[in-house]
Amino acid sequence: MVLRKLFSLDSNLNGRGPVLFAWQKEGTFLAVAGASRRVLIVDRQGKTAHQLALQGQTAPIALDWDCNGEVLAILQEKGTSVTLYNLHTKKQDVIETGFKDVTVMAWSKVGPQLALANAKGALMIYNKDSLKKIPIMGKHSKKITGIQWNNRNMLALIGEDKQLSISDAEGTTLDQVTLKVEPLGVTFTDIKAEDRAGDVENTVAMNMNGKTVLLYH
Repeated sequence: MVLRKLFSLDSNLNGRGPVLFAWQKEGTFLAVAGASRRVLIVDRQGKTAHQLALQGQTAPIALDWDCNGEVLAILQEKGTSVTLYNLHTKKQDVIETGFKDVTVMAWSKVGPQLALANAKGALMIYNKDSLKKIPIMGKHSKKITGIQWNNRNMLALIGEDKQLSISDAEGTTLDQVTLKVEPLGVTFTDIKAEDRAGDVENTVAMNMNGKTVLLYH
């Protein structure tokens, strides 16, 4: 396979330090942000299609597109809110969580839910269609460090409390497991069985302290 350079962005656009990026689900647009607190949305030729300036003085720590590739969520360091930018209407909304120090977020792969978690172990589910917020205190006892949805709209969370929790789209806990060490990352995968089709993402895979991978069915 031959790799071909599509474009590059000047370092002056993002400021000094790490740069975040997130491809839209269809791969048409790329969102890019850095210490300059400016978010660029460029096409596949590197041409800027949208640009927005973030409020506050902290740099962004996460970017994520919703399942329709329509709304970009932007989370800033030590933030209490999340910024949502609608690609079609060009409208920018700030959603207050009521939490301090939101650390991670993720859009559902199949639904309108955005999950946000903080350094105290709290979780909030925001529905962009109904505008409903579901805050859940004490989901974990310490900082939530990893968050991932599967294609059945189930949510996996990991944290510094060495816990894995599985919740539904309303935030109700379906399962919770105590781990021996603190996991560094989490994702869903599929372990196929002979009596069913694959791609149901029925297994959680976790990076256990950088030494092993734990599969939890």
